[in-house]
Parts: sequence; C-alpha cells; structure tokens
Amino acid sequence: MKEKPKIGTKEYLRYYQELLLQHTFLLNNWYDTLTNHKDSQKVIFSLMVWPMLESCQSILILSENKKLRDCLALSRMVLDLALNLGYFSVHGKKAIDKALKHAHQKSYRDLHRNMELDDIKIFIGLNNLDNVEMPSKLEKAIEEYTTTNGNEERSWTGDKKDNVFRKIKQIRNKHGKSIGMAMAMGTFEIYRHSSEILHGSIFGSMYALGITDFRHNWPKTEEDREKHAFTELSLLLNVLCLLCNASMRIVLQYYPDEIMKKEASELSDRLNMK
Repeated sequence: MKEKPKIGTKEYLRYYQELLLQHTFLLNNWYDTLTNHKDSQKVIFSLMVWPMLESCQSILILSENKKLRDCLALSRMVLDLALNLGYFSVHGKKAIDKALKHAHQKSYRDLHRNMELDDIKIFIGLNNLDNVEMPSKLEKAIEEYTTTNGNEERSWTGDKKDNVFRKIKQIRNKHGKSIGMAMAMGTFEIYRHSSEILHGSIFGSMYALGITDFRHNWPKTEEDREKHAFTELSLLLNVLCLLCNASMRIVLQYYPDEIMKKEASELSDRLNMK
C-alpha cells in the first residue's frame, strides 16, 4: 500500500481531509435513501447523520485554514451525534420514544421563555400559554421531564448515569470491540479538550496554541505553529473518520447494503494504512 506522508506536514493533513470527505460522501449516499421513510429507527438515525455530515463539512473548510480551535469545538458535536446514534441502536424503541418526548416538551417550553437575574429580565414567546388546553401526550411528556423541584430535566435520556463512558460500554457490548474502540478513541481525542474550548477556559485557549506542553516544545516560529496545527488537525480528522466509519457500520447492521459495506470496509482499510 501507498505510505502516508510525514506527520506534521500539509500533505499528511490532506490525506485525512480526503479520507473524511470520502466518509461524508458515503454517509450522504445513505442519507439520500431516507426521503419520506416511515421506519422510526431509520428516521432517528438520519437525524443523527445529517448534522454529523454538516459539521464534518464545516470542519473540512476550517481545517484548510488551520482553525484548530474551532475544529475541536465542532468535533464535539460529531462525537455526541455518533455516540447517540450508537445509543439508539442499543436501546431501540425505548430510547426513540424518550427522545421524541424530550423534543415534544422542549418545543412547547420554547414557546414561552424568560430569564430573570436581579434587574436583568429577558422574555420571548406567547403570553398566557398556561391557559391553552394541553394534549394529554404533551402533558405527560412535560411531567416526565420536570424535576421534583419544578425545574426542567436537562438530560434527554432521563438518566444522568448515561454519560459518554457508559454509552461507549453499551455500544461496545452491542456491536463489538472494533466499533467500541472507534467511539472510545474519538472520545479520548475530542471530549476533554473540546469541553475546555467550548467553556472558554484559559487551558482551552493555551491548548489550541500548543503551549500546554513542556516549554521547550512550544511552537516558537510560524513554521512551528503551522506544524502544530497540521499535526493536531490530522489526528482530529483521523478520529472523525473513525467515528463516521463506526456510525456507518452500525447503520449497515440494521439496513444492509453490499455496495456501501464494501466502500466502508475500503475506507476502514485506509484508516489502518501504515
């Protein structure tokens, strides 16, 4: 097989940009088969796939301009979408029903929102919404996603124990070590640092600049900074490819397609290329 270029070079980054682009093409081909589909699980899978595609496309544009920080932030969304797709595959109809209830009650709550912080008051939405008769299905959904102290339950699964690590274990037990490892590697590479960046911490800003390493390894010249960006972006795009590939393999277990299976396998081989 053809060898990959040297790590830290633009050619190395280009290798993974092209590979991620091929994964988005494959996912898009599957997504295009979903028009007006009545299979609830297939629809739920599609609601994970299309934003995954959109974020990967944005990351490809940003990576071309060496925007490491923004790529890391967007990668968190791809990771969560892949994990949720896997979670739906594990729990099936039960998880789908929970997600739909969550969406139903949250859409209703969005019709009337307000925030009060001392003398700061913000309001948007419909007045007297409480006076409108509510369907019993919506009423039950709101009750299910309201805590004992009257606040909105934030977790869509309704179980705070369903964190990323529990999801990975469940996905691994359902789909095997290979897919579990892909989800784990994506989490290991993305979760920690994207969280810091999204929360605007000093560490997040420093990490994107490459100055959380030993001082003698800090990028000092423009060439150093470019090498740092190429290296980190290449690693990031690598795990994004793994997440997309694992998601496709999960989908193919439920909706077999020999052509897509062959293409996914070929892309997987390229990820393992020495």
